[in-house]
Amino acid sequence: MIAATTHDPVYGSPDAGTFFSAVRCGPMPCLGTGIIGGAMPISQAISPHLPFMRRFARALTGNQRIGDVYVQATLESIVSDPSRIDLNGDVRIALYRLLLEVWRSVPINAQVDPGLPAVELGAQRSLDAMTPRSRIAFLLRSLEGFSTAEVAQTLDCSLGEAQALLDAAGRELADQIKTDVLIIEDEPLIALDLQSLVEDLGHRVVDVARTHKEAVASIRRLWLPFRNFVRA
Repeated sequence: MIAATTHDPVYGSPDAGTFFSAVRCGPMPCLGTGIIGGAMPISQAISPHLPFMRRFARALTGNQRIGDVYVQATLESIVSDPSRIDLNGDVRIALYRLLLEVWRSVPINAQVDPGLPAVELGAQRSLDAMTPRSRIAFLLRSLEGFSTAEVAQTLDCSLGEAQALLDAAGRELADQIKTDVLIIEDEPLIALDLQSLVEDLGHRVVDVARTHKEAVASIRRLWLPFRNFVRA
């Protein structure tokens, strides 16, 4: 049986005073006091990472409750076999590797928490639209601050593959937010600079208008085919 208590803000920067304890009743080692190879108690090595794991699991699943289920399952697997965490190695990478292993092996049908703030809800839907492996790499790098080498270690892939996943994540996000842009500017050089800037950001410039009248005419021209399509 696992008993756990947490005291930390969710998703933001976790409180350094977070307390998270887990105890297994029975003959197995207690996570709170078990010692591996004469090193520090395993709980002392794991506890500082738990708030961040909860944050990562929430972003990965879109639901704090489901994310916590995966974190607790990860703890249970450590209690069952403490040797899965090598205290002489990188504990953080080992924990995230194990968490992802649990996540892959125990699928849970979860929906994005509708109680999330509107901005966060939109961000979560964008994440959910990404391919799973690219999403994981992106979250490890952007949310958890892993280096590309640490992402590679966590995902058990080469440095080149990790970079390719991060590049793919960037393209997928850019594809989601790109849009058509109408530029209204009467100075030709400024209009060209704006067009270059917008296109460099991955958007498409549909027209450049110099006056209000030209802008209105352009909108009517661009909108007409779509309006006829909707009516059909």
